[in-house]
Amino acid sequence: MDYLDEIQRDAIGYSFLMNEMQIHTPYGFEVKDKVKPYKKEDSDLLIKELNDLDRLIETIKNQSNLIHDIEFCLDKYKDIRKIILQIQNQKILDEVELFEIKNFSLLTEELIDLYKKIDFEVDKIFFRSSKPLLDFLDPQNQKISTFHICESYSKELKYIREKKRKIEVNFAKEIDEQIKELLKKERNSVVIEEKEEELRVRKELTEKIREDIYVLEDNIISIGNFDFILAKANLAIKYHAIKPEIIKSLEINLENMHNPFIQDILSKNNKSFTPISISLKSGVTIITGANMGGKTVSLYTLALNVLLAQQGFYIFAKKARIPIIQFIHSISNDLQDVSKGLSSFGAEILKIDKIFKSIKKNEGLIFLDEFARGTNPKEGTILVKAISDYLQKLKVITVIATHYDGIPTKNTAHYQVVGLKNVDFEELKLKIFASQKNSVEIIQDFIDYRLEQVSYHSKVPKDALNIASLLGLTKDVIKLAKKYYN
Repeated sequence: MDYLDEIQRDAIGYSFLMNEMQIHTPYGFEVKDKVKPYKKEDSDLLIKELNDLDRLIETIKNQSNLIHDIEFCLDKYKDIRKIILQIQNQKILDEVELFEIKNFSLLTEELIDLYKKIDFEVDKIFFRSSKPLLDFLDPQNQKISTFHICESYSKELKYIREKKRKIEVNFAKEIDEQIKELLKKERNSVVIEEKEEELRVRKELTEKIREDIYVLEDNIISIGNFDFILAKANLAIKYHAIKPEIIKSLEINLENMHNPFIQDILSKNNKSFTPISISLKSGVTIITGANMGGKTVSLYTLALNVLLAQQGFYIFAKKARIPIIQFIHSISNDLQDVSKGLSSFGAEILKIDKIFKSIKKNEGLIFLDEFARGTNPKEGTILVKAISDYLQKLKVITVIATHYDGIPTKNTAHYQVVGLKNVDFEELKLKIFASQKNSVEIIQDFIDYRLEQVSYHSKVPKDALNIASLLGLTKDVIKLAKKYYN
């Protein structure tokens, strides 16, 4: 996939958000499953989609009771697409199937009435009146969610059923067994007539539905689109998301972005997500920081918000300026190729080469998380620098998170996770000593996960030795390590 594979989407929190969407109908689920990023030439359509979403959010806030009634109506829909396929295949519908078509049509009339009351109209939602269908499926205009082949459909059927009722009355009164047997045979014969006439009526009704089948098809599309955009709006409200500004230049500016998936994990441990801000341009941006510093979270949060913007979603930030791009590629610690017998380094090389061959002249986003961590640091540093230099020449936005020193250059932007830079380690030691909590948790509480832009020659913070000491690594080993540091 050009916009991350399923495993990568799971990792960044995209699948979590898709499951969080309050979809009500099978048609809405189909729209959700088929959602795709907008193409660059369709920027006007993406902007319109976001503007439509903006208006619906306001409608939900201002007409919440009416929206609740609409959602209650949507919850009643069943999937009639198999029935439509049977009609298209010239099959005669049975009574249950005719009931489902009638029920769908009644619900749609109810939904249309509710939809007209809200201040919201979009091109993707074009409801058609179900009246042509209900004129013959509900000839008495009872508007009741039931169906049977009633006598009003056919004079012949009325005559046959009256004849059957008379036979049944006579049968109930008759004492003579021979006459009763004759009446039973006569009734069986009439029942066959009744079934034949009912079949003729069902065939006639099916033909009439076939003539107006476009009403059902168009309404299914509109119901799905309405259900989906309603779910997008509710998702945006739930997580206080904002409308991204779609720009033409190849740059990404995100202020105080967050990730609901990671926030959900943190909140279960009574922790909160630290908002992240970053500005990216065509070329390479390096994010450095020690392990445990949150570099991966920064990458995942960036990828999630950029992907959502491509698909017409509100995103999770205070402000956002994002272009339409043709791809998002990632190399992270979720490499499936390791299970095929490759080393993690081998899998990375194969994947980066595949990315290089696929991006060509398209504009997009690439992020590499601790690339070449599976080889020795010296060679890893050289390789990452070479890849950085190569990608710097392409018209793509590349973000490389690494703990290797010496990767940033004058031509690259450089961000650093603040980490433990401003921490009083003596205070932290006392906190760990006095607390009954897990020492790793305490250290994590002190880590500053924000990104700050630094000069290209800023070194990667050497927090590893401090963390090892705080976690209780043998003092003799710490002394030896300090000796080698010096």
